Amino acid sequence: MAIPKIHLVFTCLVTNIRRDGSASKANRLEYLWRSLQSLRSLPISSGDFYVSFGSEVAVSRDDLVHRIKAACQDSCLYDSRLDSFDQWQQVARSHRVRAADIILLITYEDHENIEASSEEFLDLVDLILKFGSEFPQSQPISILSHFPESHLQADGWRALGLSIRFKTHYLVPAVTPVGCMLVRPKDLESWFQNDFTQGAKLVSTENYFGPSVLSGKILSFIPKKELFRHIDGYGHVGLPRYSGHLGKIQISSGLIGRSLTRTSLQRIGWKVSLASYISMLRCEQSLSPLANTLRTVFFSYSPLTLVVSLLTPVHLKIMQRAPTLYHLVSMSLSHGPIRFVFITIKGFLSDLRERSLKSPNISR
Repeated sequence: MAIPKIHLVFTCLVTNIRRDGSASKANRLEYLWRSLQSLRSLPISSGDFYVSFGSEVAVSRDDLVHRIKAACQDSCLYDSRLDSFDQWQQVARSHRVRAADIILLITYEDHENIEASSEEFLDLVDLILKFGSEFPQSQPISILSHFPESHLQADGWRALGLSIRFKTHYLVPAVTPVGCMLVRPKDLESWFQNDFTQGAKLVSTENYFGPSVLSGKILSFIPKKELFRHIDGYGHVGLPRYSGHLGKIQISSGLIGRSLTRTSLQRIGWKVSLASYISMLRCEQSLSPLANTLRTVFFSYSPLTLVVSLLTPVHLKIMQRAPTLYHLVSMSLSHGPIRFVFITIKGFLSDLRERSLKSPNISR
């Protein structure tokens, strides 16, 4: 069987200065080199690289070109990352994108492919193309990174009866696509038909500087293996101590993430004693044992699963009409509902406080 034509769009900013102005303790240029090196094991046909560097990062262009060519022989290098809607639209409509069967989109310099075999990667490519052919109104993708969050989401959506099994994998709602992903060219182009940014900078489908991509037609195939990993480990999801072990687990169902259930870990073949399970619950130091327990109980609704599974045949239409709601639920499932609600309320109150301080005092 012929391998589909896979085109890579790689865009990132390499800088040691964080968005809040603080200095990163890591060498971000070294992260870029690791990410480029890791792409060599993937059957990428062509690639466009949009890379910017902070003023404090010293890099040889010849070295950069050499490493990019090693990752993808048919490659084009541009001197700035994509950061506006017009640029994204132009790329999505480009001949190299339209000529491909599928696009590998990477918007980070610190996400590396950790899987030596391309079997799972190609399985996902095949599933996306087949599902898209059978269900032309949908926009199937596969988010290849954020492995712990993805499986936490998957278990949460399944508990709500809102997952779809297609051949060997599950699809779940992903109305805002995040991380490294596989997407069909026509779906990527559809995300940039009309300017939704309100003039804000746009550096990724999930946008730190303004509105993100939001489509009620997007469903994501959940990988069975961890393919791309954030080099900094699992600190974002409170699992840094387990990163070396979790990446070796192949999953058909079950979750790994902030809200761990003992039964789900046993379901994937990981024998967990009660003592080790309690130890894992403590990995999120900022939450109390009660919060961790409540967060875990949220995902053990087996009776609820039977009731709401009736929604599965119609949830796609609901998702298309209310993508914002699905985005909020998805965020809640991937970050733990207790923490998500806490952060949301905290952010809302902070916003109200800032507005009240900016409002002029009117004397009567």
